[in-house]
Amino acid sequence: MDAALAAGLPFEVASDAAADAVDEWPEIVEWAQRTPREDTVHEPRGPGAPSIRTPPTRSG
Repeated sequence: MDAALAAGLPFEVASDAAADAVDEWPEIVEWAQRTPREDTVHEPRGPGAPSIRTPPTRSG
């Protein structure tokens, strides 16, 4: 869809798929607002880059 719109081409979607997307959008927005942002997760990483997450530590 994004590529079609960027190219100025028409884009059509089935009405039931469009209705589902509109129905689910508020849930997606709510989830994004309540989920803490982790800036390091959004860093671009190339092949072979080190992991951005610290492995869990074992207690005991």
